Amino acid sequence: MFETQTPLPISISEHLALAEPKIKAFRSKEKISNSLTDSYKQIVNDFEQLKPANINIVNVAQQYGVQYRRVYDLFNLLTSLGVCQNVERGKLAWIGLSSVPSVISKAYAKIEIASLHKPMNQVFCLGQSPSLGMIATHFISMYLYFNVDTLLLRQVSSTFHDPRTDIKSLERRMYLVLSFLEIMGVVAHTMKTNEYKLILDLSAAKESALQQKRKYQQSKCPLSLENLLNSVGGPFTTDLQAERGRDYQLIRC
Repeated sequence: MFETQTPLPISISEHLALAEPKIKAFRSKEKISNSLTDSYKQIVNDFEQLKPANINIVNVAQQYGVQYRRVYDLFNLLTSLGVCQNVERGKLAWIGLSSVPSVISKAYAKIEIASLHKPMNQVFCLGQSPSLGMIATHFISMYLYFNVDTLLLRQVSSTFHDPRTDIKSLERRMYLVLSFLEIMGVVAHTMKTNEYKLILDLSAAKESALQQKRKYQQSKCPLSLENLLNSVGGPFTTDLQAERGRDYQLIRC
């Protein structure tokens, strides 16, 4: 998996070499700011248009003038969300931003299934060393779980936080993840401090996840209270959303 931090080789990517004139053409149309955020945006925009199949992280870092570690983090998250795919050691292929909803749907289905057996605070606790991808999928899933379109970073971090770890370290990683998600068009920072709005339409992804949950219930828990009640009209779903609404108000405090 790309989440491991094995150093990538320094070989030159053949596809990027071929794409270099196109990238320069894109970049020449608009002067790129020296800010790191603008560099990230340019990388994502260029690669979304070109969809290179032979990406080398060192080559990207050199071409865009960004530190290797920072580019590594970006592509680490992109790979976790299905935007990129490992094709061999040290080489990635760009699949596209359109892959994000299906990855979120699978991650959210796991959360919904886990919620059948665990309380909310256990479902969303990230443990001691969460990856960037894990932070991203759980943050996005929380919008769907509570059926809301805005979340405050501090309220989410308190739910994600493992008491054995430093919450400030977790929040720094969350800020990094959210900056990447903004660039990808998944969330947007609102006028309120530390508040983020979900702007990517994930309604189909949510419905798909809930269907997976129902299939799991029917096969693994046919006599569960939720399964039995939903089979005669679905009143349990309404009660469940009300309960989650109360949980949401508690974490906002």
